[in-house]
Amino acid sequence: MRMMKKNIFSFILIMIGIIGHTQIKNGVQITPMNIPPEGGCTYCYQWNRDGDHDGFGNPNPNAVIFADTKPIGYVADESDCNDGDATINPNTIWYLDSDQDGFGISGANNKTQCLDPSIAGGVQYVRNSNDCVDNNININPNTKWYLDSDKDTFGTVSTFLTQCSDPSTSTVKYVLNNTDCVDSNVNINPNTKWYLDGDKDTFGAVSTFLTQCSDPSTSTVKYVLNNTDCVDNNININPNTKWYLDGDKDTFGTVSTFLTQCSDPSTSTVKYVLNNTDCVDNNININPNTKWYLDGDKDTFGTVSTFLTQCSDPSTSTVKYVLNNTDCVDSNININPNTRWYLDGDKDAFGTISTFLTQCSDPSTSTVKYVLNNTDCVDNNININPNTKWYLDGDKDTFGTVSTFLTQCSDPSTSTVKYVLNNTDCVDNNININPNTKWYLDGDKDTFGTISTFLTQCSDPSTSTVKYVLNNTDCVDNNININPNTKWYLDGDKDTFGTISTFLTQCSDPSTSTVKYVLNNTDCVDNNININPNTKWYLDGDKDTF
Repeated sequence: MRMMKKNIFSFILIMIGIIGHTQIKNGVQITPMNIPPEGGCTYCYQWNRDGDHDGFGNPNPNAVIFADTKPIGYVADESDCNDGDATINPNTIWYLDSDQDGFGISGANNKTQCLDPSIAGGVQYVRNSNDCVDNNININPNTKWYLDSDKDTFGTVSTFLTQCSDPSTSTVKYVLNNTDCVDSNVNINPNTKWYLDGDKDTFGAVSTFLTQCSDPSTSTVKYVLNNTDCVDNNININPNTKWYLDGDKDTFGTVSTFLTQCSDPSTSTVKYVLNNTDCVDNNININPNTKWYLDGDKDTFGTVSTFLTQCSDPSTSTVKYVLNNTDCVDSNININPNTRWYLDGDKDAFGTISTFLTQCSDPSTSTVKYVLNNTDCVDNNININPNTKWYLDGDKDTFGTVSTFLTQCSDPSTSTVKYVLNNTDCVDNNININPNTKWYLDGDKDTFGTISTFLTQCSDPSTSTVKYVLNNTDCVDNNININPNTKWYLDGDKDTFGTISTFLTQCSDPSTSTVKYVLNNTDCVDNNININPNTKWYLDGDKDTF
């Protein structure tokens, strides 16, 4: 036993000697320096400082010392590229971080080396291999998985697990987002559309909505999750609305037939309404708003002042009610809305058969007259009616004689006999003499009157001293010689004597600035001013022209 102890001690001494005088550098034994750079050592081995105690030394010359034995904190290695981090040395494994989320994944792309193999702006490596999905930057060991209770793909912010892999199971769902405000309702999440419920009937309009998680309703504005309201400004119309068949289209439906839906199911031929209070749905005039009017004279027309408002007919065996209220005299069976009132255009108390109003009350106004008879044959002339007297107009000058007439409405004239309405003709056998006749003053009594002075009357106004005639063609009524029958003779030589052979028959003087006419025709030579009835002819005894 004592011998064994001696042998062990001897071995230890030998090993100490070996360690103190040899150096292993990067796994290779090295020989001590022949000329040590520093004094104080025999063999002067190189020792590199191992600042991070990872067994690999700092290659920096400032981190090197020479000694015969290994100093504390130094190693016989100079391959550490980062002597301030024990995790970085030539044995460090660098893992590819494809999604650059700071977490790598172990595989064929691993690199074992001291320096970081990452490329700026390119491939990145990290020293951990904790990433479970290295192509998604959002999934790594720091990922928070939020509980999605309603499985709408949106999680609740209050419940989560921090881990790399998705913790979801067949019954529990986790997601990456935490934006669900109500995680117990699959219909409510950030993608939820809240539809404006304008009429607050719990049904929203499809056209107006907000997309958000929380209910945007306020005390004055309501939003809902459905968009099935077809009329969002009427609380009575929504998908639960009952539309009742309105068979007679009087806006009141029958309770027995209806459709439950939002939009009005009416068509061009079938009508539906919201109420169901019609008692007779095949008569448009009978419904809860119907007024039944008392028909006192039982002429089928009621009085407007007495009525009952109800759906069913209130008539009894003794009292009659009707639907109309157009009787203006409900105590007289002969006066009712079927009465015809004939237009009396000329207000002569006789109406025309062609224009009438069928109504109860007299339609006459201050300007228009209606009567009950229709015997007027000319209703725009007050003078023509069944009482009219038609006077014989013998000369057909539109004026009749007072002594001969017919009493009737229509004009009794024929193609040969004329009748007129007036009887003011004083001479009914002369068409030119009647009350419109103009009698012209004939001042020179040459049977031609002057246009400027006349009397309009039937009988001739002439007296023993003043003459009136029917024509007005005298241009000079104070000269008996000048009138429309006057002959004006050409005075070719303008010696005031005209030639008998050339004349114009007219009233006014036809002379012009170049042509002269006169009233006498005694010129024998009208082309010589010196020869005329006033010419003096002298005896030429010796015939020498003088």
